[in-house]
Amino acid sequence: MPLRNPPPLYSDFPLVTHSIAEFNDRLRIAHQGNQARFMQLNLSGEYEEDGETLQVLVDANRNQVEEDEPLVVERDIDSCLGISSHILFDCAISVWTIPPSNLALKSSIHLTREIMYQGTRHSDVQYHHIPNFELGSMGDRRQLNVFFPKLWTPELAKRGLPWKISEEKRTFWYERAFRPAIAALLGDHIASEWPPTFAAEKLRAAKNRKGPIPNETMASTRLIPQEAVGHLADAIRRELTYDVFIDDEDREWVSDFFFIHTIRGVKDANRHRVDPQLAEMAVERFTNMSHLVHNHHLKGLWYVDIGIEISSPLGRCLQWSTAGHCSVVEEVLHISTAHADRITTLSSSKYSRDLVSHLSDVSGFRIVPGPQAQGPFQAAYVQAYTTDKTLTSNREGQHFVKFIERKDALGLKQPPTMISSLHDIYTQAQEKNSSKARLEVRVPWAHGKYVLTEFNPAIIENALYSFTREEWWEFRLWRVFAISNVLGLQSRGPTYKRFSPDSLLLTAACVWLVNSLHARPDDGPSSRDLMDAALPVKVAADVLDEQLAYPVSTNETNTQHVAYIPFGYVFLRRMLCAKAFLYFFGMDIVQLKRDFQHSGFVDNDVIEETSRSLHLAEKEYELPRPVIDDGSDVDESERPPTPDPANPDDTIDDELAQLWRQFVSDLTSKSPNPRGGAVLPSYMKLTRTQRYSGSEDPYNNLHLYEIWTDVHYRNASEDDWDVSFNNLFPPLGFKSSTRKQGYKNSPYYLRWMEILELNVDNAGLVEAIRSEFRKRVFAWKWMPKAESDKMWVTSSKKDGKKAFLRWPPSDKQAAAPFILLKQDAVPVFEPPEDNDSAGDV
Repeated sequence: MPLRNPPPLYSDFPLVTHSIAEFNDRLRIAHQGNQARFMQLNLSGEYEEDGETLQVLVDANRNQVEEDEPLVVERDIDSCLGISSHILFDCAISVWTIPPSNLALKSSIHLTREIMYQGTRHSDVQYHHIPNFELGSMGDRRQLNVFFPKLWTPELAKRGLPWKISEEKRTFWYERAFRPAIAALLGDHIASEWPPTFAAEKLRAAKNRKGPIPNETMASTRLIPQEAVGHLADAIRRELTYDVFIDDEDREWVSDFFFIHTIRGVKDANRHRVDPQLAEMAVERFTNMSHLVHNHHLKGLWYVDIGIEISSPLGRCLQWSTAGHCSVVEEVLHISTAHADRITTLSSSKYSRDLVSHLSDVSGFRIVPGPQAQGPFQAAYVQAYTTDKTLTSNREGQHFVKFIERKDALGLKQPPTMISSLHDIYTQAQEKNSSKARLEVRVPWAHGKYVLTEFNPAIIENALYSFTREEWWEFRLWRVFAISNVLGLQSRGPTYKRFSPDSLLLTAACVWLVNSLHARPDDGPSSRDLMDAALPVKVAADVLDEQLAYPVSTNETNTQHVAYIPFGYVFLRRMLCAKAFLYFFGMDIVQLKRDFQHSGFVDNDVIEETSRSLHLAEKEYELPRPVIDDGSDVDESERPPTPDPANPDDTIDDELAQLWRQFVSDLTSKSPNPRGGAVLPSYMKLTRTQRYSGSEDPYNNLHLYEIWTDVHYRNASEDDWDVSFNNLFPPLGFKSSTRKQGYKNSPYYLRWMEILELNVDNAGLVEAIRSEFRKRVFAWKWMPKAESDKMWVTSSKKDGKKAFLRWPPSDKQAAAPFILLKQDAVPVFEPPEDNDSAGDV
């Protein structure tokens, strides 16, 4: 949503241009002095000099490759994709007995297929949207996937896992198609070594359920000999044709399959000089080493990824220039300037810009040219990137490099381990790791021997920046330092400040920054909200294309305020909108406080023992209000919800009366259920209305049969009651448990944590409040045996529970709530006899 009244940038201050090396020098000096000024310089670009505030502008253009700088350009074949109705590997292959559901083509290969569905032709279906699974492999760099286009539907393509095939259909494939074909092709004596059914193999693999590897990936593999591989597809189709017990619907989807052969990451085995003759020899060598059948490219659709790699013999770090994208694409694809300009504009759906190290002038790109701009080589895909990302590559889920999760930035340990690891990696890389610039073009096999053999090297060189190893990695290190300092200071500060909207914005921005330092910045919808909140903003029509933080139209009619990067480097601004919370933290502010706010981490020195019993308003006590920043720079409708401030006419006694009522309501409503979850009735017999009423009556009722179905009880000393009370209303200086069952979901407890945070230096007020609450609790006849990590305890397995009696009695001391009775209390477990029914004597 557009900002109604966007504020000026943090900085209307005079600009001072810095090279990467000069900015490193300034950061180094700042880091040796005031840390607050260092963080401000690194994260906002502001600094003071001679009493004047100035703004850094980082200019990477000062590092453009010099004309006489030596560079080495090599060509290679990195990978290829083959789509065919038969398997075209000319070697033995290892296949899964049952196809694991988690091994499939899940991401785009930038190619599409035409599919007819219910009489409608769909011409641009992405291959990873077609249900598929990995059939087998030939080592780590060659995979074979099987696809079932008849299972594709437009609705399925819009879902989260369009590639996934149900277990029912994978069972059908194995038992009615794959295994029968193996028996027919290799003989029953070979098939007898294969699992008899899908369920049997799944059961065998289940013995490893508790191991570190997901269950299905423990499925076994078998080798198909070289002489049988080429006949396997026909054998499968033949078995399906002759099986008269298969209904037509199943026969249709399971018979219509095709394969994608993937060979990847083999560029090091195919390097050669940029020369047409060597290029032709490289294609032949690639075919032989990949074990592909003769004339494989004539038996399906085959695409090959051809690359050039530019390196520095001086060991410098090379990076692509954002401004050079258009000229590079025009040169290597042999297309017109107009087409090259069109497909390298950020508003183009064909083009993705991959910012590097938060520098707007430095970026790689990914382009799907489309029919008009594919050029004579029919390029399907082009990408430019650098090799420094390999230092942090680590595929995990949807991430391909090391990353930090939002919860990591809110944990008790700061900075997170991943940030510390980045510091070590970047420090070591300063001495040992340069970076190379790569350009790869995906073309049909027939053009593989021609593409990237004739181009003007000067155009490529003019599109590159060159940095020393020391300055490049130091530049990244300073941002890691700044983010580490921010998260560390937040973790040590008062949590009511840590969970303010501004502070949470800074946390979310730090997560986004550190993850985009060595990978493509996330620019999905929620990340755009974050960028609009944290980065400088400007009317889209007034922003230069190379300064845009994410793709958006810069048409003169677009008056939306959008995030942009005006100073050559991503510097921050302020305030996070509400709808981004669910994405970045997976919860709203209330839930965030409940799960991560661990108040009370203060020095025991602030505790001043007092046991005065008093009416707090009469003694002129007041509860300080949390600091609320009303200076929002976002639309009020986008702000995260904040609790209504207390009525200014309320006294401290009024506020504490509300807190007390909330405490009783929370305590009673959190009474536990038997193991098995909320579907089982609670141990407490009270109705929902009674439990949420805030009434203290249940705690003064010793007719426990009216309250409980099961209960552990004992008469307890005042000291025992104090232990439970202190867990319910912790004093200043307590050590919070990271596990707080019942507490973290209780509004009273969150408010009590806030009171502690706001009164760190006012132990007298805290103890006065606790004294009043203690009097009320100690007036009860029973209370829960509250522990530091559980409001209600039900397990009898821990030490110290043997002194409790159970009602009803149980030989196994079955689970039930534990309560403390007053020393002289006598519990009643049966209703009195009805004397009216007795006859007169």
